Amino acid sequence: MDWDPEVLPEQHGRTLVVTGATAGIGYFAAERLAATGAHVVLAGRSLDRLGTAAAAIRAQVPDASLGSLLLDLASPESTAAAVSGLAEYEHLDGLLLNGGSMSLSAADRTPDGLSTLLATHVRANVGLVAGTLPLLERTARRHCGTARIVHTSTSFVDLLRTGVRDVRARSRVGVHAYTWSKAVTEMFAYELDRRLRAAGAPVTSLVSRPGR
Repeated sequence: MDWDPEVLPEQHGRTLVVTGATAGIGYFAAERLAATGAHVVLAGRSLDRLGTAAAAIRAQVPDASLGSLLLDLASPESTAAAVSGLAEYEHLDGLLLNGGSMSLSAADRTPDGLSTLLATHVRANVGLVAGTLPLLERTARRHCGTARIVHTSTSFVDLLRTGVRDVRARSRVGVHAYTWSKAVTEMFAYELDRRLRAAGAPVTSLVSRPGR
């Protein structure tokens, strides 16, 4: 698709959520989306960093319409609270699921014993999608349009040629563990899209591989 991230289509009237919005790809995407006129909900685990990101965006886009959502992707309780917060919105047009741990320590675990990489890149996003899908679908049907769920992945997945039989499989190598979590991310994204299409739902599930 031929498009310029500096000149995106107008998005006035739409509400879009960006996870991991306080730095890197998430911040850049949030800033560009704010420039289109969309109401952008910045999601992150630090209120201070969310405030800093919002101030930085407004320095570039003075009339930016922004919201903030406290979200710790490693915590199922925080994910559930974020879903409850989003349920208060009148409409929701899209999710950019960009957040996730960038630690390459394969030994990192959440308090319930799950790999931190798998918990933040997969489990949390499954929870966010499950909790917001009804609102995304209602919004799309009300406006005769299509809502989007965009999953951020990596080209490293192409290097992972082993079959994924157990998503909880562990690796001692950090880069492999990270790539594994992104491979599972893509499996979820594509299967979600297949099921949405089969159900005739006006919601699209897409995979983005930044840098390609």
